[in-house]
Amino acid sequence: MRLPNLAALRTFEASARHLSFVRAAGELNVQPPAVSRKAAELERELNVSLFVRTKSRLTLTPEGERFFQAVSSGFGTIAQSAEAMRKRPGSETIVVGISIGLAS
Repeated sequence: MRLPNLAALRTFEASARHLSFVRAAGELNVQPPAVSRKAAELERELNVSLFVRTKSRLTLTPEGERFFQAVSSGFGTIAQSAEAMRKRPGSETIVVGISIGLAS
């Protein structure tokens, strides 16, 4: 099993959630053409159209909608798991400040 490129999945998820390459680019701190190119690369890799692009609008195809649900669910599961790990007992970080003289 080979997963698509993580950056492409992240770009797809933001684009699909916002239904805008411009807003996704703002969230990801990249230029809109880069978002559009990543989406096109992912579509070529998967051999399916994920978006319907018109001059004034971006919509998801039925395949794009299904893939968005799967990617969103996967990212949500990863985020929940990471948050649970951060909050587990004994995982707190303690920072202690000490002078070099005292430390030696």
